[in-house]
Amino acid sequence: MCFNHDECEWIADEADDSITEVDASCCCWDCGVRIPEGCDYRRIHLTKCCVECGEMEPTEECLEEGGHESYEDTVQICLICNDLRSAVIEVEESEGCRGNEVEPSYGALEDAFVKYWNEPIQYADAVVKKFPHLRHHPWINDDSFDPIELGI
Repeated sequence: MCFNHDECEWIADEADDSITEVDASCCCWDCGVRIPEGCDYRRIHLTKCCVECGEMEPTEECLEEGGHESYEDTVQICLICNDLRSAVIEVEESEGCRGNEVEPSYGALEDAFVKYWNEPIQYADAVVKKFPHLRHHPWINDDSFDPIELGI
């Protein structure tokens, strides 16, 4: 399917990605579950430099020309959603997708499993094969997207 990210306001130039311990409770961007302090999670610090000057911090020249736009955000993903993402990435890479096309936007993982009709089955199969303990996850074991019942 390859994800196109048209809905995104910006796409990061750089990402500092790590599995680390939560120092203060936060919520997973994908499923909304609270990640308690002390638990491991995936932390992704995203940055996009200014198109005009190529820097995160404004340069004098950029400010004089009237606009410095750089972006920065930190995404938190629980380890279950991280596993689900990893299976989606494998499916997309096997179909020829590359770069940021291989995974849904942060916060849109559930849509990959319930919004599109062909891919959820492929994704669910990949998840169960790679992570058997997730076979009962509601996005995997969800009868609400049975294409036969829905007449698709």
